Amino acid sequence: MKTALVIAPTLVPRWNDLVGALRKDAILVISSDRSSEYTDLYVPQWFGRLVKRMRRPALYCPNPLALYCLVKREKIERIVTWADGSHISALFVMLIARRLGIPYEIRAAQNIPDAVPAPFCWYAPSVIRNAARLYSVAPPSTAVAAPFVADKGRLLEIGNGFDDTIFSLTDKEQDLPAREIDAVFAGHLEPRKGIDLVAQTLRALFDEGRINRAAIVGKGPSETQITKLLGPELAGNRLERYHWLSREELAGLFRRSRLLLMPSRSNVSDDLGTGKLLAIPWTEQFGRVCVEAQACGTVPIVSGVGGLPFAVGQGGIVVDCATTERLTRAASDLLDDPDRLAEMRQLALQNAQRFTLSNIAAAMVRAPK
Repeated sequence: MKTALVIAPTLVPRWNDLVGALRKDAILVISSDRSSEYTDLYVPQWFGRLVKRMRRPALYCPNPLALYCLVKREKIERIVTWADGSHISALFVMLIARRLGIPYEIRAAQNIPDAVPAPFCWYAPSVIRNAARLYSVAPPSTAVAAPFVADKGRLLEIGNGFDDTIFSLTDKEQDLPAREIDAVFAGHLEPRKGIDLVAQTLRALFDEGRINRAAIVGKGPSETQITKLLGPELAGNRLERYHWLSREELAGLFRRSRLLLMPSRSNVSDDLGTGKLLAIPWTEQFGRVCVEAQACGTVPIVSGVGGLPFAVGQGGIVVDCATTERLTRAASDLLDDPDRLAEMRQLALQNAQRFTLSNIAAAMVRAPK
């Protein structure tokens, strides 16, 4: 079945295995990337500006007329897009596919119901309902999409892929005791990512003498709270701080780290320390950073939010991170038991293999029956 794959240009480097699998089957790849390897479909500048003003993600949006002409000219039999039902590109794909009488497949995302603003809320259920197949990244995504899908066989739970050519271990990097960073956090620095819990947990572990060095990667509105919660001395001398790292650099950091802390949550304090709660209609869809860390031999400790438990599987610790004490206890128990930590690391490495891009690609390129 000749397939058109519509993905964002920023995703192309991460999907080398998928692109390769598609090419082996002589399937056309569509992207707006300015590369001779891919078909260029530029979105009009005026439309890009309009989408941004309406506060919709403008990461990738195909030129609908160019996409329609290409699909018709190349006699495409199936369109696959890694956009969820609320993305404007998914709407274009649905309209083109229905016009030409061919099936289309999209990504199922669990944040659709509350995250779609008023101008766009009308089409997301329709896009989901009419899709020939939905690729769910985790059980919560499946549960959200299920009410819109009459045939549950159209929901395929495949997870979210990571590039194991970058996030992996060599034989020389297998020695866990040689890792000098005891705990690491990587993500957007905001309350819903639990960065306040991370900082408080690191402070407690430092004070108890259980860790000597930690690292935090990312930037965001809660950045100033890190120094406040850790204290200037710890933040300046025993914390490695990075605002941004390339994927290769992040993989290198994970290879130096024992634990990854990811206590994400959905209902958070809008001002750290005030106790005032703000309900945010958001939750972790998958948590690919956890799987990337696992592939580098780092054991994740996560909250039971969204798709995180599904992502880490048996190769991570899932705790109720409502309090710093629980997160601190989970980290302390692992750090105090080298044998269990080594066992968890092996389980983490095994679990990560479920979500390599080659495995995700194998699921996505399989022609629908």
